[in-house]
Amino acid sequence: MRHLKLKTAVLLAIPMLYAEAHAQTRATLFTPAAAVSKSGALAGALKDAIKREKSVNINFQHIAPDGAAAKEIDLELFDGQRVTLTMVRVERRSATNYTWYGHVKSVPSNNVTLTVVDKQVVGSLYIGQTANGPMKHYELQSDKGGAYTLREIDDSRMPDDSKLHNAAPKVFLLAQPRALLAAGAPSISTAEKKIDVLVAYTNQVATATGGNPGAAIQSAIDSANLTFSNTQLANTRVRLVGTMQVNYNETGMTSTDIQAIAGNAALNSQRNSVGADVVMVLAETMKNDSNQAICGQAGAIGAQANSALAMVARTCATTSLSFVHEMGHLFGARHDVAQDPTNAPYPYGHGFVDLTFKQYSVMAYGTTCTNAGVTGCIRYNVFSSPLLALNGHVFGDANSADNRRVLVENAQRLAGFYASNSLQERGVYTAPLSSYAINQVGTSTSFTVTSSTGSEPAVTYDNLSANRLQFADATVALDINGPAGKVFRLYQAAFNRKPDLSGLGFWIAQADRGTAMKDIAASFIASAEFINLYGANPSNESFVTSLYNNVLHRAPDPSGYAYWVNVLNTNAATRAEVLASMSESAENISGVAPSLTHGIQYTRYNM
Repeated sequence: MRHLKLKTAVLLAIPMLYAEAHAQTRATLFTPAAAVSKSGALAGALKDAIKREKSVNINFQHIAPDGAAAKEIDLELFDGQRVTLTMVRVERRSATNYTWYGHVKSVPSNNVTLTVVDKQVVGSLYIGQTANGPMKHYELQSDKGGAYTLREIDDSRMPDDSKLHNAAPKVFLLAQPRALLAAGAPSISTAEKKIDVLVAYTNQVATATGGNPGAAIQSAIDSANLTFSNTQLANTRVRLVGTMQVNYNETGMTSTDIQAIAGNAALNSQRNSVGADVVMVLAETMKNDSNQAICGQAGAIGAQANSALAMVARTCATTSLSFVHEMGHLFGARHDVAQDPTNAPYPYGHGFVDLTFKQYSVMAYGTTCTNAGVTGCIRYNVFSSPLLALNGHVFGDANSADNRRVLVENAQRLAGFYASNSLQERGVYTAPLSSYAINQVGTSTSFTVTSSTGSEPAVTYDNLSANRLQFADATVALDINGPAGKVFRLYQAAFNRKPDLSGLGFWIAQADRGTAMKDIAASFIASAEFINLYGANPSNESFVTSLYNNVLHRAPDPSGYAYWVNVLNTNAATRAEVLASMSESAENISGVAPSLTHGIQYTRYNM
């Protein structure tokens, strides 16, 4: 059988960590911070899993989503060891709400995710000491007081997720979805399966996070989607459609708490309102009926619409991958066979443990390593599958350990529990673009998509929740003030023409990865088309005059002309920086705006 390698599974035989003496030629993520008391900083389930920790300050400017993010960042771990991270992309939800994705330089399997919400941070880092050696697992957390802590985690000392799964809570058995997908709805087998998730949290979680659990919640969503991506489930994603505090004080006994919260009228009403397929509840303390700490518990293995509920300890959600683990149960996935030999609902639906390379899948238990006398095992963010190889080792078994197959077979079912009732970060349409009308709502950043035949209801998307629309024959960007809009304006400013679809798509992809507009402008300036338009070696005076003519379509005003010529003559800015600045001037934004009222069509570039 041909084995597909994970996107994150390429390992090179080079050392990863190097001494403090390494020259400081790159941006650094951390700077030293005074030690702060850690008491209660990681309360509950994971406190015994901390091998070591240190306080740090974070240089947010190097991971920010405004185009200034560094492509490479140095990260100091412990004992003077340093590693270089390469940015893959920055996913922007707002200026203060974003996620940085990257990996150790030249080693994509060593992945790093940093979720930032209003300066609160949750980071997940999988880093090897050498390219072909075992992984180490680190986490980055902020506390409610604004202190940041880097920790090395011992996965073997994490509490297990519960092996017991209660019968579906009665309220979920009684409360039916407000509007299930119509039986005759178009097939979404090749479209993205968006599983809409409502995340609720208890009073104790609100207290522990200072009323701001946003980073913990978003990090759990990011971790789930990265796990789907690592498992090569590109068309399956979870989408956060709402958060809410449930006015409930935990008893600490999970069997009691999960039943009580499931019966909360406000929670059920909100689920119905936002159309959430799945409800995930964050708790601060979870224990089984034997009074042992646990990380999570699902309402069912193979949930129905009225049982799609799970509870997860906040501190386990990302660090122990318990959020996506419990979601896996809702799909129908089970633990590894050594810990859970039950073959229902699928004999092939178990997690996988690789004792040789000390790694186990998201649905498996580290207990299997411990029982075999193997130390240092890591739970990795990937579902088991015989079609996947992680670090050179096949990561599943066709007969017993193929969680990926379970997810493939059930993703559409879970995504169909409720009709989508929330704005999407990407709308997928099966008909061609000509079947719809896309119109900007006034001068806002919201857009409506209306079927030309009236066969579908109009959908409104806003700039933060729906940046891109995919049709059968086209892709349209709606982020007119984001990367797509900036690239469109820069393209038109540089070449005094409407961008070609493929070229626009290529540069949008670069901007999505965090390439700064000034760097894109520099590439434009070096192109043959730009040189042909502006001349091979124009003077600063000629260059500025041409910019006014081509960008703003007018002769330069004396004061503006003098200002920009002086900027160039004094080397206060490069020509690329001047081009990028004029492209994003209020005058040019206003001038280009009429061209963007129906969105920005482009040809998607797949990197």
